[in-house]
Amino acid sequence: MPAIAFGKFLERLRGERNMSLRELGTLADVDHAYIHRLETGVKEAPSEEILQKLIRVLKAGERKGKILRILVAKSVDSDLIDLVIEEDGISLDLFEAAAQLSFRGKPSGKDGWRQVIKQLKEIAG
Repeated sequence: MPAIAFGKFLERLRGERNMSLRELGTLADVDHAYIHRLETGVKEAPSEEILQKLIRVLKAGERKGKILRILVAKSVDSDLIDLVIEEDGISLDLFEAAAQLSFRGKPSGKDGWRQVIKQLKEIAG
């Protein structure tokens, strides 16, 4: 289910730029219907070329661009994504490590993910 996290984040980035699907599609030279399918999770893992176009047009920046790339391959809890966006002090390495963990029950909200990140920092030393 990686496409769901990727699609939601892509839609969020598009919303931050106040772009319609058609506008993003035109500027990125990508079919707007394909972008819609990415956002809804119907399509998964766009090519690197398409990903580059979307990141460039959305002006995602290095950090958000890397997050988008991580999400292509992984299903990530939206609270963890929000936490990493809000707190620049969380490295993308820690984000990726947290995203790879599996739990019997997922951490509860951002505070639960903060605790997971704290524990990962302690383990890393």
